[in-house]
Amino acid sequence: MSDDADLDPITPDFAVLFGFIISMFAKLERQMTIAMAGLLDTDLGTAAILMSAAGFSAKRQTLHHINWTTPMAGTFNADLSALLAEIELLTKVRNLIAHSIWVRGTRPDSIRPMNIDTRGKRLKLFGHEDTERDYTVDDIRNEGRKIDALQRELIALLESSGLLAKVQANIDALRPTNPGPPAG
Repeated sequence: MSDDADLDPITPDFAVLFGFIISMFAKLERQMTIAMAGLLDTDLGTAAILMSAAGFSAKRQTLHHINWTTPMAGTFNADLSALLAEIELLTKVRNLIAHSIWVRGTRPDSIRPMNIDTRGKRLKLFGHEDTERDYTVDDIRNEGRKIDALQRELIALLESSGLLAKVQANIDALRPTNPGPPAG
């Protein structure tokens, strides 16, 4: 009988990096919601409700459109658009992690995603051929670093533009001014 390690090529190092990448995309998603709230001059809860039924790609696309219909001072709109384009490129890795089965790659200590894409008119198989892209731990780590850098860049843009403060002010305005009954 074989050991489970022989069956599953996802080592703890890969698993940690997969979790890191998914977590960074969750941060990006929240930051996109913050950007939406700031651009629409609303509170975070309202923006979250508006964006709640949309998947990541739809949220990114919606923010892209709102960005260009809400002119901001300076280079904000162009900077946000450039960040959203970079995020779009890295979404592929996140989707592979979240939606694929991973099998051994052809390089030593590598793995590759395997799946069947059912969108569109034809089925697309990927990960079934030894010639397809595989990933080492270092490859996945480098992708994670790129995603982390993007989410840091996005939050810095939100801070420098004043949108983060604007969203916080809208949140603060919703808080009740009545402190409630006296303690005792």
